[in-house]
Amino acid sequence: MDQMQSLTPILLDFQYSVCAYTFSSGGNGWTAWWNLPEATVTSSAVYHNYCSSRLSIVRILIRMFPSFIRFVQCLRRYRDLGNPRDHLSNAAKYFLSLVAIGSSTVLAVTEVHYYPDQLRYNNPMFYIWILLSFLSTLYGYYWDVRKDWGLFEPKAEVKYLREELVYDSKWYYYGAMGTDLLLRFSWAIALSITENRYVSADIMLTVTAPLEIGR
Repeated sequence: MDQMQSLTPILLDFQYSVCAYTFSSGGNGWTAWWNLPEATVTSSAVYHNYCSSRLSIVRILIRMFPSFIRFVQCLRRYRDLGNPRDHLSNAAKYFLSLVAIGSSTVLAVTEVHYYPDQLRYNNPMFYIWILLSFLSTLYGYYWDVRKDWGLFEPKAEVKYLREELVYDSKWYYYGAMGTDLLLRFSWAIALSITENRYVSADIMLTVTAPLEIGR
């Protein structure tokens, strides 16, 4: 299920393909349920904008599904095994991810009140979404490095690493820690680039999606 989180862009592409094909085949009547009421389709609507809308119920569920399943699994493990607090800590990571996705949806719903584009930054939800996404990403990075990799041992002989190292060079580990941090925050880098209109969001997604799978 963790791997499915990295594959979410592929699942969203599949949803887009089904939606666009159905829409172009005259299925607008039954595809209307895919989107929240705010995402209405006009005669001038483009398939891309409709089928890839952040208000799409199906896309929201696809984005939330892996984190929700992992969240429930962690709670189940905590219940079954008694008192291993690591399972609750792990559940908190996925809960933060769900909250960040939820805030993104609320942002998409409220953005209609903050057009034209230059008024978007007056929307308080924009900053709430940034904050929640930052906290979720930072906690996920901490879990990668400290829990999954066992690094940052306070009493380790090699600073910030662990007692037993598989690779001879410590720079493999420092490099992995730095790369993981960069890739974890690739969404923030992509946001900065697309918001300044240097590159389109679709091109950035083409770049960042494979990087996330590689991470």
